[in-house]
Amino acid sequence: MPAAVNPAQPDPEHDTAPPHVGRSAFIASLGSLNRVWVSFWGLLLLVGVVGFGILEPLRLHARRRPLASAAKLVLLGGFLLRLATMLASEGIDRYRVAAGL
Repeated sequence: MPAAVNPAQPDPEHDTAPPHVGRSAFIASLGSLNRVWVSFWGLLLLVGVVGFGILEPLRLHARRRPLASAAKLVLLGGFLLRLATMLASEGIDRYRVAAGL
């Protein structure tokens, strides 16, 4: 009789590709937009939005720190997301004009 299958445990026989393969495929599929993800704006999105705007407030909440500090970081992350979106799109537009597209 086969052993019961636990859906919470990954099956090593049917293991999926490593996460970096998926990220690499995603960036490659973006075409000319991948310049944003591998530029300063991509770094700002990763560090500013994900790091300071999402992960750091969660860490503060888990350590029972004052919520005002976490709220300020969430607002900072939202501002950086808007800033990076606007300025990165401006850079893409300049690239298209320079390339004659």
